[in-house]
Order: sequence, then structure tokens, then C-alpha cells
Amino acid sequence: MSQIEILLTDSSNVDFQKLAFELEKEQCEHNWSMADIDQDLNKTESLASVLVMYESGLPVACGAIRQYDTSSVEIKHMYVLPFLRRKNLASQILTALEFLAKEMKFKYCFLAAGKNQLGAISFYSKNGYKQMKNFGKYTSNNNICFRKRI
Repeated sequence: MSQIEILLTDSSNVDFQKLAFELEKEQCEHNWSMADIDQDLNKTESLASVLVMYESGLPVACGAIRQYDTSSVEIKHMYVLPFLRRKNLASQILTALEFLAKEMKFKYCFLAAGKNQLGAISFYSKNGYKQMKNFGKYTSNNNICFRKRI
């Protein structure tokens, strides 16, 4: 049985940078809207709260939170290597991000997904996220935004 470890770090972590690059590459390959919109939305610099998941010492998944306002954080850069999907790793990262946000006294998590990212939409819905009006820079009809009280 492989050993799972989740590291709390920041966006300067080399393993996070590699996984975030794979996420962006996948978004471009699938022509998902998140890769086509304002590139500022996908930037990884200056993220103070990043989680990197390791399986047997290898980086396999990541996620981050960014403060949105005084009561909310935005979930960013959720990614699991394709060959390890459907093994509950994304749920573990999401739960850990929500726990971290709650520990930081935030009340809500927000996120955006491309409308063609059906797997992501299903995943967030199954994890208690409710569709909301698009917010911030995600006002394009190509996006679907979600919110959850934590």
C-alpha cells in the first residue's frame, strides 16, 4: 500500500509548479475556457496556501486557496495526475483546503470551472458546492461558479 502525504506550502514549491503546469497544459489541450480567458486568473505566483499531495514520495495532486474577501476564499489549481483520478485524491485535497480555510476563519469557499469541464462540475456538486452567479473575473458564459459554506 502506498503512503499518502499532504504538504502545506506556497506557490514557490517546485512540485506545485510542475502540477500547475500540467493542469494548464490539459486545459489548453481540451480547449477548456479557463485556459482561454484572462491569464491572470491562472497565475500561480503569490499563493500563500498551497497543498501538494505525494504518493510514495511522488507529487500526484495539488490545490490552493486564495483570499477572495474577508469571509471567503477561492479554490484554485485543483489537479490530480490523470492516471490517478477516481481514487479519492481530489476529495482529500478539497477537504484539506476547506479545513485550512475554516481554520483561517473563512466561512465560504468559491470556485469556477469551465462549462465544458463536466467531471469537475460533477465533482464539486457531489462535494456540496452549489452553483451561484458568476463572480469577479469569471463573468463569461464559459464558466460556472460554485460556493459552499464551510
